[in-house]
Amino acid sequence: MKEPAPITHDDFIVGYQSGRLGCSVNVLRVFSLVYSTKIREKRVVTEVVGWSIGLLAMICLWVWGIFSLPLLWALAGGALVMAVFCLSALHRVGDAVIAAALSDTAFYQVALEQHAFGCATDGEGNLPRLNKVVPMRDPRQARRR
Repeated sequence: MKEPAPITHDDFIVGYQSGRLGCSVNVLRVFSLVYSTKIREKRVVTEVVGWSIGLLAMICLWVWGIFSLPLLWALAGGALVMAVFCLSALHRVGDAVIAAALSDTAFYQVALEQHAFGCATDGEGNLPRLNKVVPMRDPRQARRR
């Protein structure tokens, strides 16, 4: 299968803001890149490490629950809570990767090269192109004003 040509960072920002661009994040690949120190973006590393520590805490609580609760309740409750936890982690890490890719050109290039991040247009072929891209403000700065 032929791989499509990657779009530039400026086109990515314009397409994402207009809603004509779809993004996919390979979260397991992001986890491996963070732990191999190929990704050092502070927001992404914070999310990955935080959710990893949370996963270890969930596993410890589940083991404690197996010994202190009836086995059926512990297994059912543990499976349900772990599923919700993992889905939340996938969404939060994916959001952090997209936010970092929108704000940092270098991170965008690394994520594309390492196949941790992918973009796809809606197939119309009319992705707007601008000569100048207006930088987005950091959400934390926007709240202060």
